Amino acid sequence: MSEETIVTSQSAVTSAINGDVKDFNDQVKDLLMNKVRDAVELKKMEVSSKFMHDMNNDSESEESVNEPDGETNVKED
Repeated sequence: MSEETIVTSQSAVTSAINGDVKDFNDQVKDLLMNKVRDAVELKKMEVSSKFMHDMNNDSESEESVNEPDGETNVKED
């Protein structure tokens, strides 16, 4: 099993200073992919939270419209 290497911007700069272009390129790509992965994960949480919030609001609206005594009560936002 291979050991995962932690990539930092400092290690990428060190590779650039040492003239290791391939290593520098790989590290920069890894850093960017980590940032993209984090951004996508945050966006997924944001969307799911908004989706669940909207579903809860829709349920509350339906409950307020359908009163048990047969009268229609429209809830204003």
